[in-house]
Amino acid sequence: MRDVFRIAILLVFFMALGACVLGEEKMVSPYASAYFQHVEGAGVADGRTPLAIRVRGEVGATLTLSVQAAEFVGSAEASKREKTVQLAVVDSSGEGVADVLLVSNEPGLATLSFKVAPLENSIEVAFAPVKVEVGQPRAIEVGPGEIVHEVCIYANTAHGSLRLAASVGVLVPQVVELTMSDSESSCPARDAWAGITHLRWSSAEDSSDLSIRYVGANGEQLPVLTAQLRGELFPGYQVGFANVAASESWTQLEVQLNYRETLSIGGGPASQVPLRDLRSVPTGMRLVGSSSGDGAATPQTDADGLVTLYFENLGTEPELSIFATPEGGGTLHLATLPAPEGEH
Repeated sequence: MRDVFRIAILLVFFMALGACVLGEEKMVSPYASAYFQHVEGAGVADGRTPLAIRVRGEVGATLTLSVQAAEFVGSAEASKREKTVQLAVVDSSGEGVADVLLVSNEPGLATLSFKVAPLENSIEVAFAPVKVEVGQPRAIEVGPGEIVHEVCIYANTAHGSLRLAASVGVLVPQVVELTMSDSESSCPARDAWAGITHLRWSSAEDSSDLSIRYVGANGEQLPVLTAQLRGELFPGYQVGFANVAASESWTQLEVQLNYRETLSIGGGPASQVPLRDLRSVPTGMRLVGSSSGDGAATPQTDADGLVTLYFENLGTEPELSIFATPEGGGTLHLATLPAPEGEH
C-alpha cells in the first residue's frame, strides 16, 4: 500500500514538473516579435533635430532599447543611450507601436537595437552632416562709400545658429539664427532646405570670401562652408547741381550730391556723406563754414544729399575749381566758381 502511495506522489510530482516545463516552453519573449519600422531619409547631426523611429511588436510589451552614436530624446534613464518603451498603442495592423526620437552630433550611422537581444532586429539610421548653401547677394541700397547686399543662407537644419566672417566688408549680424521661415527678408523658401536665415553684407568691393561655422548644441563651432560672395561694386558719386552766389569777399556754393547708378539700383541723393579734403584750384578761397557746421567741421550732406559751403575769397584769380573727396569715393569736381565781383 505504501508503494502505491509513493508511486502516486511521484506521478503527481512529474505531472506538475511537466506542466511547468510545458508552460515555460509556451512563454515567448516580447523581444521575439518586436522590430523597428524602416526609416526613410536621414537625420541631421546637429544635436537638435529629432529623427523619429517606430517600434512594433506585441501589444502591451515593455521593451528596453539601446542606441550607439546617438541619444534618445526624453529618456528617463540615467544614460541617454537607453530608453524603455511600452507598446501601448494599437494601430490598424493590430500590432502595438511606440515612437522614439533620436538626435546626434556625429555624422554617420547610428545603431538602434533591443538591449536584451542586441543582435536581433537592430536597425541603422543615418545622420547627415550640417550643410549650408549661400544664395546670390542682392544689392538693396547704397550708403556712404559702400553698397549693401542682402544675402540669403540655407541649411539642412532649422535649429541652431551660424557664425560668419567676411574677408572684405562688414557683415550684420555676424551670428545668425536658423529658422524654418524668414519673414523679415525677401529670401524665397527652398523645399530642399529645412532652415533659412539672412544677413547684410556692406562693402565697396564686389567680392569677398565668406567662412561659415555652425554652432553646435554644446556650443562647439563646426566649420561647414567657405564660399565666395559676388555682388556689385560701389558706384561712386556725381554732382546733381551746383548753385553759386558770390560777392567781392565771399562765395556761397550749394551742391546736390548723388550716387551713381548701379546694375540694379538707380542713382539717388547721397545723404549723410562727409566731404573731405575740400580745396580750390588755384588756391584762392578758404572754407569758413557749411550748412552742417563751422569751418573746422567736415562738411556733410543732409538727408536729401544737399550741402551749402561758405568760402572767403582770398585771391583775384579769374575763376576757381572746387574739389572734394566724398566718403569712400575718389576726388570729385564740385563746381567752377566765377571770379569775385569787381575783378576782371
